[in-house]
Amino acid sequence: MRQLFRHVYGAEPLHLLVAVTTLGFAGYVFVYTATRPDRLAFLLWFAGAIVGHDLVLFWVYAAVRRGLEKLGRNLGPRELGLKAGSHFTVPAFVSALLFLVWFPLILGLGRPVYESRVGLPLESGLYLARWLLVTAALFSGSAFIYVARLYRHARLAAQY
Repeated sequence: MRQLFRHVYGAEPLHLLVAVTTLGFAGYVFVYTATRPDRLAFLLWFAGAIVGHDLVLFWVYAAVRRGLEKLGRNLGPRELGLKAGSHFTVPAFVSALLFLVWFPLILGLGRPVYESRVGLPLESGLYLARWLLVTAALFSGSAFIYVARLYRHARLAAQY
């Protein structure tokens, strides 16, 4: 039965389940967004985010990734077969994404909105300190994983 389904549909049944679930969720989000009072502002923000990402940011971080890969070929130990580029780009991407989402609070620009919505004063530098700590933890964790992988590969190479 599974082979027949796969032959007719072209993929596993789980693929169909995920596709239908995703379309259902997208439909819910569309209906929810259409009923919001600020739907025009939201749609403008969403369109700007898509255009800003696809036309600007994608090309920037693709160029940075390509440059790091070229640099990594020259710096990394080739006999171990490890690429250091991902150990830099993944924490950098996560940190940049967190900054993009929270930049008004990180830079202290969202003070009036924050105070009116939360009802508490925004402590100066609180979100900047938290973002810097998260960024340091991301890069430290990535460096630890890279060193552990280097050590493991070096031990395996020494055994043979």
